[in-house]
Amino acid sequence: MKHVKLQRVLLSVLILVIVTLMFLPVLTQVTSASLDENQGGWPMFRYDSRHTGYTASSGPNTNNLLWKYQTGNAISSSPAVADGRVFVGSEDHFVYCMNSTTGDLLWKFETESQIQDSSPVVADGKVYIGSYDNYLYCFDAATGTLDWKYETGGQVSSSPTVVDGKVYFGSADGYVYCVNAATGDSIWQTSTGSWMSSPTVADGKVFIGCSQPQIYSPSFYCLDAEKGAILWSVEAIKFGASFISAATVVDGKVFVGQPGIPGWMYCFDENTGNLTWSYQMEFPVFSSAAIVNGKLYFGANDNHVYCLNAADGHFIWRYQTDGPIYSSPAVAGDTLFIGSDDNYVYCLAAENGTLLWKYQTEGVVHSSPAVVDGKLFVGSNDGYLYCIGGEGSGAQLPSYVLYVAVAAVVVVVLAGVYLYVRPKKKGQV
Repeated sequence: MKHVKLQRVLLSVLILVIVTLMFLPVLTQVTSASLDENQGGWPMFRYDSRHTGYTASSGPNTNNLLWKYQTGNAISSSPAVADGRVFVGSEDHFVYCMNSTTGDLLWKFETESQIQDSSPVVADGKVYIGSYDNYLYCFDAATGTLDWKYETGGQVSSSPTVVDGKVYFGSADGYVYCVNAATGDSIWQTSTGSWMSSPTVADGKVFIGCSQPQIYSPSFYCLDAEKGAILWSVEAIKFGASFISAATVVDGKVFVGQPGIPGWMYCFDENTGNLTWSYQMEFPVFSSAAIVNGKLYFGANDNHVYCLNAADGHFIWRYQTDGPIYSSPAVAGDTLFIGSDDNYVYCLAAENGTLLWKYQTEGVVHSSPAVVDGKLFVGSNDGYLYCIGGEGSGAQLPSYVLYVAVAAVVVVVLAGVYLYVRPKKKGQV
């Protein structure tokens, strides 16, 4: 009788394991989504205000073109995706809003000059973007109606960041600006250098680089997000005259590339500005870094995509494209996406840099990819915004989670079986 019961229990274990395997992908999607603050979108340059460049949403498994939309000039702006809409600027002076599923145009707005490099940010139903006409613009995300615009003294190629009802951005007039996101009223402005990178906002601080013509002046700053006061800075003579790429701030560290010859990737302490480590390359670094699970990813003008250990800067792997890389990587799940001046968008395995697929556009790709629900959105200098999609969709966790979960279920159930069938002492029920 006991053997019959044991067979039934073991059969139950087998059924439970099979059912667990069937539903674990769904469970991991839900779990991953709960950890993803921007689930269902890519609302700003580099995904979030820390500029991590990472989403738990999976990317496309193949290079299947779903749609492309033609603008009137090159797209160096990086798309933002929110609420079923994709937003991007073009050097034809227009800001565009398309349906993210079909690519149909929903609205467009013409600024007074080209939109170069500045990428839109979507927050609370509004879209913010800079233009070479010296203005930062705010639109209604649904209709494209202009809410307000803020004039600076120089071109705005900086990509704005919105945090706690404030918009942070830089201008070629040498100032970092903070304005009220609802009204466009000035909150503070701080003088730094000339050309501004895109601000990273984390832990009550603003991190931003500039192009500094005077070598004894600072070229990278940490500002107080509330008042704009300079908390620390690094001198151009020590670390280079320009920091064009946006910083990435994670776990108390600031990661930022330097476009000199040689080029560098630096890691600074977030609170003091002290140098933690540096990694040297032969050519400049314009690409901003993505960081996931202790690994730092970025592109360089030596045609390579790099992966370093974020803790100490040690080399892990690199992948060679056929052109310089100005695009910044997007990491979705366990895959990495990045553009190159060889006209291709690349999909690599984040673990080891293995090429999974690539897609050819008709122009260099300075735009940085946005990845949402199995789709990749990216612009090209051929004037098109591309949407590439494959089999993957939704959020995902690394595959090892499946194995750990199944093993845990098996261990628990087998422990129960052992307690059930083990010999019992006299008087034990």
